[in-house]
Amino acid sequence: GDNAPGTVYYGIAMSVLAAVTLVIPEMVYPFGIAVMCTSLGDGAAGIVGQLTKKHNPPLVGSKTLFGFLAAFLLSFGSALLISGIYGLGISITAALMIGLISASLELICTKGIDNIVVTLGVAAFSYVLIIAPAVVDYALLPAILPAVIGILLDKKALTIPGTVAAAVLAFLATAAFGNVGLIILLAYFALAIITDKVKKKAKKSRQNRIKSGDSELYCIEEKTEKQGRTAFQVCSNGLAGAICAVLYLAFPHPAFAVGFLAAFAEALADTAASGIGAVSDTAYDPFRMKKCRSGLSGGMSVIGTVSALAAAVLLSLLGFALGGLSLAHLAIAAAAAFLGMVVDSAIGSLLQAKYTCQICNKITEQPTCCGTTANLTSGFASITNGRVNLISNLISCIIAVGLSLLV
Repeated sequence: GDNAPGTVYYGIAMSVLAAVTLVIPEMVYPFGIAVMCTSLGDGAAGIVGQLTKKHNPPLVGSKTLFGFLAAFLLSFGSALLISGIYGLGISITAALMIGLISASLELICTKGIDNIVVTLGVAAFSYVLIIAPAVVDYALLPAILPAVIGILLDKKALTIPGTVAAAVLAFLATAAFGNVGLIILLAYFALAIITDKVKKKAKKSRQNRIKSGDSELYCIEEKTEKQGRTAFQVCSNGLAGAICAVLYLAFPHPAFAVGFLAAFAEALADTAASGIGAVSDTAYDPFRMKKCRSGLSGGMSVIGTVSALAAAVLLSLLGFALGGLSLAHLAIAAAAAFLGMVVDSAIGSLLQAKYTCQICNKITEQPTCCGTTANLTSGFASITNGRVNLISNLISCIIAVGLSLLV
């Protein structure tokens, strides 16, 4: 009695696939996989989502994490079951990709339209993987991209142009390095989000402990983060990696793979240094040889520096484990990433613009504070934090490529 249109959409999708199978008989197996993914995977997502409302993080709108996982697991199992019964030879990796695209499409669709989108999408995707098994090495991007874009836009983590820039970066990473390149990129984004959360909690805790009238409190505004990261912010941490991906496509030399890895390891190291380093109340600026509040560009703390080194090594290890690079390449990527983070701090201390608010007298990295224009007190107005990130990222990448060419 709820007049649900999804039942009609499901019938339309099945009718379309039945008609296609009359023309392409081999489509019968993808047809079966798609119907089971929609019936079991999509159905389980709704049931699990309803049963686990209390401790179930939302991902996109009313769609939840546990619902997504339920759709993924049952779709993955459906692909393996059909493959086992009919001897299709679908690999575990291919079945995982089918599970991911089924769950991803279910996540972003509303009002019953998922019964068409999931059914037709999974059928087409499965057909390609069955007739061209080698495609599985590049299949992670189409499998996971709908979910990633949906989550980023729903959480306002990126602006529309920022989302487009991230999608282009993901495409280049996949085209050059296959699923491995995209996994490295996704690992960077996931770990960066975690460290950002640590930074926000530490900043909130510190603000609660510091008197509002403290003249030494550094004011670091984050208006751009509330609005979502822009295309320039995405490029500031991704342009060097994108260049390496393009160069690898043109000249498939391991040095460009190491440069790609080092670029994102440096971006993660810098994020970890500022994010986890925010736990410390104070930091030391070794380039100006004076203490400063944590969070101010150029300031370094013990916990932030150690976290940066750990992040550089961690992402480099991931690239080594997945990409088949040598131990020497791993060491080069990690060292170049850490050195790039140090360069970032140096430029941030000596050249990046810093302002003093005319109202609250606090130091900020933004040209406005308390609703008024702040006074430039050090650095150059043209050297912003985003440009510092871009410069240090490119330097790290150049060092990695140069050293790799000598190995």
